[in-house]
Amino acid sequence: GHVRMIETVAAANPNTVVVLCCGSVVETPWADKVKAILYMGLPGQAGGAAAADLLYGRVNPSGKLAETWPLRYSDCPTYDCYRERKNAQYREGVYVGYRYYDKAGVPVRWPFGFGLSYTTFQLFQFESGRDYSKTPPLQTNGKRAGAEIV
Repeated sequence: GHVRMIETVAAANPNTVVVLCCGSVVETPWADKVKAILYMGLPGQAGGAAAADLLYGRVNPSGKLAETWPLRYSDCPTYDCYRERKNAQYREGVYVGYRYYDKAGVPVRWPFGFGLSYTTFQLFQFESGRDYSKTPPLQTNGKRAGAEIV
């Protein structure tokens, strides 16, 4: 299927970039075999143009992951909750997402909040009592314009 196709293409071309359009985390056993991964989520009808702008460098990627990506599906705390069952079981309590992985010490593929950029930023020291709503303590110091989440 898809895994074999990605691995075959990556073996033939070390500059392979995978564009993922999916609504949630997926297993990525091939991640270390490709040059880059562009996660688009569920981008809608303008997703192709947005992906092209990102891949050709016309726009700087600045998104961050909204959930932790496990190394394997079997690393998920809910892995065995849905096998041959008709009802969902919520056994994880408050230990959902990154909380589970942190508490259990389970290694992850990418942590909550992970994201890369084509540029770099300098974060300044926060000052107590200062209003940062108009002047954030951050400056782009790379060669490209960009946005970052503080």
